[in-house]
Amino acid sequence: MPVRERHLARLDSLRQAAEAVAGLARGTEVEALRIAWLLVSLESAYTWVPDAPEPPASVDRTDSEMKDEAFRLDLAMIAAREAVAERLAYHLLNEAQPEESEMCEEFECPEECSGRHDSTHIDCGPDAVFEDLADHDITVEQPEPEPLAPRLAALLGRTEAEERHSPLPDLEEQAPLVLAHFGMPGWPGAVASAMERLALLDRSGAPGVLADLAAVEASLLDAPDRLGADALDWISHQALLGWRAS
Repeated sequence: MPVRERHLARLDSLRQAAEAVAGLARGTEVEALRIAWLLVSLESAYTWVPDAPEPPASVDRTDSEMKDEAFRLDLAMIAAREAVAERLAYHLLNEAQPEESEMCEEFECPEECSGRHDSTHIDCGPDAVFEDLADHDITVEQPEPEPLAPRLAALLGRTEAEERHSPLPDLEEQAPLVLAHFGMPGWPGAVASAMERLALLDRSGAPGVLADLAAVEASLLDAPDRLGADALDWISHQALLGWRAS
């Protein structure tokens, strides 16, 4: 095989390997230690990739196919590193968490549950990283907070008279806690966590609109009020978004 074609084949094979490692890291079937070794071996193979061969003097010095294949490999490597980093980070966090058997009833766990309830997504909000770095004597200037979306600003700016006439005072009292993330960077993560918990709950007595989980997630992300007062009240009593109506 000519040198150029052999180099392209090597780049393509390694790209496929990187995509496979990323896929395994995003799953749960392969143990975390094995995922770590897969990344180490992938990085080794990436390090051993030789420099691109120089084209003959008779051809165009710009080899777009070679550059494109190298770029695709770099993107695949970035995706693999990101997937492995996330998998190992949550593995360490979950291993450090104590068993919480008292939560099994709320989560409706099977009888053989060990009491471990692993997390797959934790939303710390937009500012926690700066505060955590400060604990290590590293100061990074925080960006200016994003302005509230017009819809959110209008909801939070209601008059006292409107609040007094609210048909659900308990829910309305807690509304700012929910609406604070809506339209902000942390809201999608809060919704994702809520949907994980909602999927585990018995919804036989819940409002019918909560039966379609995909539709519920879409409504929470785009316009929570579309779910209606009954559904939002039920969600509040389940503390799915980190608060519970009284």
